[in-house]
Amino acid sequence: MAIKKDIGNIHKELENRAEKLTASSMEMQEAINRTLAANVEYIKTAFQINQIELARYIGCASSMLTRLKVSDNNPSLFPLLYKLSKLFDYTIDELLFTDLMAVSSLKENQDDLPEARRLNLKGLYQIYYYDTSSFKGREYKDTADALKSGLLLCCSDLRNRSHIRCAAIFNMKKDEADALYKEVKMQSGEDNTWNYLTSRMGRQIYYGDLENSEKNIFISLRYKGTWDKVQMIFHYPQSNSSQYIGGLGSMVSVSKGRMSSPCVQYVALSLSSLNVASEEIGMHLLMHYPNFKTYEGTEDVADMVIKLYQKDTGDEIGEADKKQLLRLHIDEIVNSMVEKNLFRSVIVSDRDDDDFYHYLKRVRMG
Repeated sequence: MAIKKDIGNIHKELENRAEKLTASSMEMQEAINRTLAANVEYIKTAFQINQIELARYIGCASSMLTRLKVSDNNPSLFPLLYKLSKLFDYTIDELLFTDLMAVSSLKENQDDLPEARRLNLKGLYQIYYYDTSSFKGREYKDTADALKSGLLLCCSDLRNRSHIRCAAIFNMKKDEADALYKEVKMQSGEDNTWNYLTSRMGRQIYYGDLENSEKNIFISLRYKGTWDKVQMIFHYPQSNSSQYIGGLGSMVSVSKGRMSSPCVQYVALSLSSLNVASEEIGMHLLMHYPNFKTYEGTEDVADMVIKLYQKDTGDEIGEADKKQLLRLHIDEIVNSMVEKNLFRSVIVSDRDDDDFYHYLKRVRMG
């Protein structure tokens, strides 16, 4: 099993984490104790009760409330719970209230999809998508400026090697993402790569996980401590390859900032940086225009042209006015057709994804 092969690295990683957590757990405990002691004093004042009465209400000795003010004399399970939680990725609630063995047995007895056993979805990917800061009707950037990039790392959990966790960073220029990709790629081992990326980028990281069905890959990400979320969906490739190299999918996101505007767009993943111009990548991310007929609209324009330029109409309309009338009428027809036909939905077809897959095979580096 994979976990046996990784057991040596896991022990080393646990030792490194434990050393760092010793200091941070004590600092956090002291901060919690200070906050709790202050909250106790506030409650006594706000409800006009003394310490003995409060102790009686919550079922503890008055001396225990006194000890809250001196953190050194406040024995607590917190350091133990904190370390167990951080080392093994369990919440404190899970450690206190969940039968972990029963939950683990349930997960082991669940059948994985055949595709999940065949295809390795883990890896470091580069993300490509369009800037979402411009509102409809106010898009003015060229492709090089509008194209955004980022990194997506998909790897196993320390406590559950079959579960794929994800960390991502967005809103980078392509050359910045290219450089960071090379930097992160130099790290050895999943856990070292994860720790390097998340510590290197700090607060900019989105966290989440990856799941898949027989036909699709689902990547859910969330910016920690906020409601900024990203949901990406890709086709599950019908391939015998042992490694997913990327593809074209759809992305629904809520942008950060005061507007928090929802956005739907195309997104591309690549298992390596693409050594091509931004314009070339951007062509794959454009929403396609539908194939609709304009006979009805153009017939109206033709009638107007005939009428305007017929001799002996008796109308005294100058050439400039005629051109302006035609422009306005054409704009009205085109805008009406666009509103009726465009952007009702965004569908990434199998053909779109297959075209992008073969494009990746031609241009990806390494």
